[in-house]
Amino acid sequence: MRWVPLWLALVAPALLAAPWFPYPVQVDGQAREYRALAKAERPWRICALLPHGKDRYWWGVAWGLDQEARRLGVQLGIYEAGGYEHGPVQLEQFEHCVALGAEAFLLASINTLDLCPAVAEQRAAGRPVIDLVNRLDCTDLSARSRVDFADMAAATLAYAVQHGGGRPLR
Repeated sequence: MRWVPLWLALVAPALLAAPWFPYPVQVDGQAREYRALAKAERPWRICALLPHGKDRYWWGVAWGLDQEARRLGVQLGIYEAGGYEHGPVQLEQFEHCVALGAEAFLLASINTLDLCPAVAEQRAAGRPVIDLVNRLDCTDLSARSRVDFADMAAATLAYAVQHGGGRPLR
């Protein structure tokens, strides 16, 4: 009987996991359908820099990054700077990732410009750098993965109304 909780802890994540794709996205203003890769072509070493881990939004981002890295078979290091007031910490973390041999970068930047010189160096070396959620105003990014917070709020409200059972929203 002691093995049941352990078994559930090990098996439940796989049972609860569901493919989230195909997923509707906007690409250069055009509606498209995104389909994720089955596996990465090689075990990339990826560095993800987040502004902080103080709230459930960034917990969710970190969880999603971790789950996809596991599914794809890539190595992922996730760093959080401790808050939006810690831009220099995020730059140090970027440099640390470079020293560790990161081959690609996902940046939820604290500041729109502070990381641009470091980004330019990595892009010149042929390493992908992706703007993640927050706005990064570097000209030589590989890609941008942004969030429309107005759309997110509308989807959240629609869900709450649909599943609220007519109860008042607070």
